[in-house]
Amino acid sequence: MTGLYDAFKRGDLERARTSLDSDVVWVEHFPFPGTFHGPEAVCRVFQKVAETFDMYEMTFEHLFSEDARVVSIGQYTVRRRDNPDVFRSRFAHLYQTRAGLITHYEGLLNTTAARDTFGELRWDEEMA
Repeated sequence: MTGLYDAFKRGDLERARTSLDSDVVWVEHFPFPGTFHGPEAVCRVFQKVAETFDMYEMTFEHLFSEDARVVSIGQYTVRRRDNPDVFRSRFAHLYQTRAGLITHYEGLLNTTAARDTFGELRWDEEMA
């Protein structure tokens, strides 16, 4: 998982893509809610995040794994390019893997606080 996070932080979408199973299902609740299927759709999420936020930091406190399941717990610090407010929230990222690749992801955080800070974030349906 740390390789995925490091690649995302560097904006290295090609490296991030190599962490994803060809049938990955990616469930986002923030910043762009939706269920995304396949590596290309997930990388579009990563790209949209990079375009929308000038600060998107994740501080990890715990990483747990058992068999094919991984859980990371930490804190987001996020600021949109068009909004000076900084949003902070604890998160839990839940993963399932197969042969070392991510097959399923769901990210959990305080979405009410995120909406209070940023309003609704939406994008074209074709992105999903």
